[in-house]
Amino acid sequence: MKITVITNYDQKNYGSVLQAFALQSKLHELGAENYILKWKKDEKKKSPIKKVRDFLAPSQNQYSMKAKLEIRKAKKHFAKRYQKMAKFCQQNIAVKYCDSLQSASLMVGDRDVLLAGSDQIWSTAGHQLSP
Repeated sequence: MKITVITNYDQKNYGSVLQAFALQSKLHELGAENYILKWKKDEKKKSPIKKVRDFLAPSQNQYSMKAKLEIRKAKKHFAKRYQKMAKFCQQNIAVKYCDSLQSASLMVGDRDVLLAGSDQIWSTAGHQLSP
């Protein structure tokens, strides 16, 4: 059986990764070929000048320079965790990316089952189906 899983899968969230891994492992155990369908984000890198300008600009939260440095230090710490999570996901979770509704429908069209892997896919907060 061929299954496409649609879920709210985020490599930076332990619960999301655990849910995706557990579901995919169980489906494999039951003999189903499956992958998670994920929307490809259009990620644009910030230029070094923009990074410095953003860092030095007054923030809406009125953070002090010391607080900004502490936040930056914490982000570096979490970056190491995120790298480990990304490596785990690459090795253990099958994902196919789509960038349009047309490509998503083509990827789902040849499957036997379309499975909703999480109740979070119905949330409208911060999620868009179309680019």
